[in-house]
Amino acid sequence: MPFYHATWDRHLPSILRNGLGGSAPDRKNFDCEDGLYLATDPSAALLILIEAAMIDSGPYRISPREANESMRLIVIDDSRIEACLCIPDPNLQRKGIAFIYKGVVDVRGMPVINMDTAMKALPSHVPDVHDKPS
Repeated sequence: MPFYHATWDRHLPSILRNGLGGSAPDRKNFDCEDGLYLATDPSAALLILIEAAMIDSGPYRISPREANESMRLIVIDDSRIEACLCIPDPNLQRKGIAFIYKGVVDVRGMPVINMDTAMKALPSHVPDVHDKPS
């Protein structure tokens, strides 16, 4: 099962050089526990980045179009993740979808997807918890 992390393209050189979580971020998106945000669903990873941009755009005020062009989704093979360093996101009731990772992830060679490609890959219908399997 892959993990996903959404970031801004300006961070990719540092991420590829130091690993994901290998250098201090230029700012913290939320008032939450330190660590690297990982999701098991690509849409969750993207939504966290979008929410962070909406809550606190700080010195990086950009238009929605510029944001769309600047977002990247890193697809991380689960073999690069140590399960003992994953803490379930305490802010979500639904378990198993997002984690705070307490380590550094080498993402060299992992796919980095732009927003348009990521959105095309998402399902057009996200099942509701009340949907019954067919």
